[in-house]
Amino acid sequence: MSITLPNGPKRRLACENSLEWEVLRIVDKACLMGWTRDEVLLAISDIADRALIDLTGDALAPARFIDCPRAA
Repeated sequence: MSITLPNGPKRRLACENSLEWEVLRIVDKACLMGWTRDEVLLAISDIADRALIDLTGDALAPARFIDCPRAA
């Protein structure tokens, strides 16, 4: 099965939408293990920031992406 991914300003939102259910499932699973929801969300954010830094080699990459406006 093949899907067509959008290009342009809607691509980031489409990616978020495709990942959201699975990420929230991971959050729920970690909460069942005893972690608080805020601890889990912060850990996921930190992991994503480190992965972005590793990918780009730029320690300021997470801040640059935050400043990039997301298309609605």
